[in-house]
Amino acid sequence: MFNIDIFKKILYKCLPFLERHNSVRQFMKFCIIGSTNVAIDFSIYFILTRLFKIYFIIANVGSFLCAITWSFYMNKRWTFRHALSGDMKKKYIKFFIVNAIGVTLQTLILYILVTFGEMHDLLSKCIAIVLVTFWNFFASKYWVFKI
Repeated sequence: MFNIDIFKKILYKCLPFLERHNSVRQFMKFCIIGSTNVAIDFSIYFILTRLFKIYFIIANVGSFLCAITWSFYMNKRWTFRHALSGDMKKKYIKFFIVNAIGVTLQTLILYILVTFGEMHDLLSKCIAIVLVTFWNFFASKYWVFKI
């Protein structure tokens, strides 16, 4: 059974570290939002490829692009709250550019792993998502939502 006291001790030890290291805290928030993005992305991808039999590359681009609007809104409101001021249209365009590069990288990784690595497409997509997360975070932090 899970011992809540152990969880509390770990959490209380981590909080001072997170307070001192804003980038770590932001990365954790970015990953939490990213998890919801993955759920949106995967759900749409799965429906497009399995239900509608759409080619996996096209489905990947479509599902990824659907998830970025949610991602922009949540990252703007929670992860990078300091960035609530300024031209949101300009920030969204920058966010779109970052994610367009991200989807290109993700699709390239997916294609290589599926075609040449003969990996299952869903496993390949997981690997691609993890790798592209770092690009998306740092580009968002230092270009899209910079102070």
